Amino acid sequence: MAENVFAVTQSNLAGRPKVEVIEREAFMVERVAREANDKAAITVMSSGSPLPNVQIKIVDEKGNELPERVIGEVVLKSDCMLTGYYNRPDVTENAFLNGWYVTGDYGYLSGGELFVSGRKKDMIIVGGKNVYPQDLEMLSYEVPGVHAGRSVAFGLFDEEQGTEEVVIIAEADSEDEARIKK
Repeated sequence: MAENVFAVTQSNLAGRPKVEVIEREAFMVERVAREANDKAAITVMSSGSPLPNVQIKIVDEKGNELPERVIGEVVLKSDCMLTGYYNRPDVTENAFLNGWYVTGDYGYLSGGELFVSGRKKDMIIVGGKNVYPQDLEMLSYEVPGVHAGRSVAFGLFDEEQGTEEVVIIAEADSEDEARIKK
């Protein structure tokens, strides 16, 4: 939503942003945001509700609208957004789907609020399987000594294998810090 990021959603200014605790495995494997109950969970924060002049929906890879709490690609419509890329009809054609701007962001809607969960361009493809870097990053936080929020996962293309290899870089305690914490 880079072209429209400033004014698409807004949290309630009189309160705190909406936060949901959802099942980690359902989010990572099934691509749904299911309430956690007693299962391993992750916490996600809303980007807010669409502004009055903005419509947002979540679609699958074929452009079909998805139900609430199902993760897909975020598309939007507004009377105050770009209508096309200057002298780039090819880029404009790829940026819109039946009049909806295709943001390249993944997310879901819940209770009228948007929860952004990643970027399409950040996807790592390993052996033909889509791997979301943020899923790997969340898993890395469970490794003892790894600092939550301080890891990054990305793919490096291996020409010999013909696919991407996954790389994770994480900030972790040194051996001395680990001993002190014990």
